[in-house]
Amino acid sequence: GKISVVSQLSAESAIVDGMSFTGHSVHSLRKCGDKATLVAVAQAEMQLSNSLQTLYDKTTEEIARLRNEYEKAGINDQGRKHNLVAEELKALRLLGRMKKGKHKAEMLVSA
Repeated sequence: GKISVVSQLSAESAIVDGMSFTGHSVHSLRKCGDKATLVAVAQAEMQLSNSLQTLYDKTTEEIARLRNEYEKAGINDQGRKHNLVAEELKALRLLGRMKKGKHKAEMLVSA
């Protein structure tokens, strides 16, 4: 069968075989895309989620390292922990995007 290529993927859009799908992409993909398009986007979402998982794991390791470092140094002032706060925010963003992507992939595959 036909194999579709995803050249661009974001939370709100996808470009598949040169065709752009925007808005609530699961809905527009289901409406306008064929099975190969749905499968390609689902696979791209899963690949992206896997990459984000790796980043997330590294981020949580860094959070643990920083917490440990601050504890040892007896630093409790939030102002001096700005890099820890930044890493924690990054972890939350990555987790959110991962969950969204996996959910979208599941919805596309069950379409």
